[in-house]
Amino acid sequence: MDLLENLMESLPNLLLSAALAFQVFLFRQVTETRRDLLELRVELAGNYVRNDAIERLAQRVDDSVRRMEDRLEDRLETHFHTLKRATQ
Repeated sequence: MDLLENLMESLPNLLLSAALAFQVFLFRQVTETRRDLLELRVELAGNYVRNDAIERLAQRVDDSVRRMEDRLEDRLETHFHTLKRATQ
């Protein structure tokens, strides 16, 4: 009977210790996950381009292509005008 009484007296302490150990385990898991997430965000920020930067680059390329088209068109018109004059 004494053994059973001692066990019943220490049971709340054992349950509290188990709950505390589980909370510590969860805290460590959350902390490790948070650290991994922060490391991933740093890697993404350092290695990958943001979407707005890609859009600005695409706009610059589009503008450059338009200017090249305009210059080519002007030069072709000048060339054909010169050829037309030479054949007359």
